[in-house]
Amino acid sequence: VHEAYVARRLRWVAGDPYDVILVEKSRDALVASNLFSTVQIRTEKGEDPNVTPMAVDVTERLPRSVAAGASYASTEGVSVNASWEHRNLFGEAEDLKFGVLFGQEESAVTTDFRKPDIIGVGWDLVGNAAVKKEDANAYTSKGERLFWGLEYKGLQEVAFGFGLSLEHATISEYELQQRYTLIGIPLYAKLDSTDDLLNPTKGGRAGITVTPYTDPARTDLTFVSGRINGSYYQRLGDGDRFVL
Repeated sequence: VHEAYVARRLRWVAGDPYDVILVEKSRDALVASNLFSTVQIRTEKGEDPNVTPMAVDVTERLPRSVAAGASYASTEGVSVNASWEHRNLFGEAEDLKFGVLFGQEESAVTTDFRKPDIIGVGWDLVGNAAVKKEDANAYTSKGERLFWGLEYKGLQEVAFGFGLSLEHATISEYELQQRYTLIGIPLYAKLDSTDDLLNPTKGGRAGITVTPYTDPARTDLTFVSGRINGSYYQRLGDGDRFVL
């Protein structure tokens, strides 16, 4: 991890009065990057008693990970999936992930990419692409999807994003075959006030996405898709063994 990436996550400015809240926010930002297994920020003694040098000590996690899984549903049957991820591709927390899914009804190949601080601290370039095939009892669908956009995480708990998506699909229903190409402009906002990204024990998460779609070849195919989701976590007792 390049030192400059760590420095951009520090919330204080040299010369300002010491503020423990800014130190904690800096630690949270480094932990949230998912690049480090330990993060320590401490004060040190300097020659000038009125100036406190700050030491930032981080331990990098392994940048790559692989995952695999399997599932069974009485309606969709058996499916297996696998993924490979690199969380620090060029030393600035660039995240690249490839995934595959093979199932009795659905198969897909996906890729996701995120480049932090593309036009300033907190502005991330995000993109994903997918090629999917769905073979249901009533129809068969083959399609591709591409999305590029920007996401802003200026606040610790809130993120906003927007972008441009392109979707193409061919749907076969018995002897009827339909093709469509959709251009969308996803707009979304996310809130995460939980205490842990992977294992939350208190707090909540919420999100809203609004996407206008249109098919350039069919003026009658214009619509807006909206989605709202939320979750809340509450620790039961003093420990985190049981969470509602």
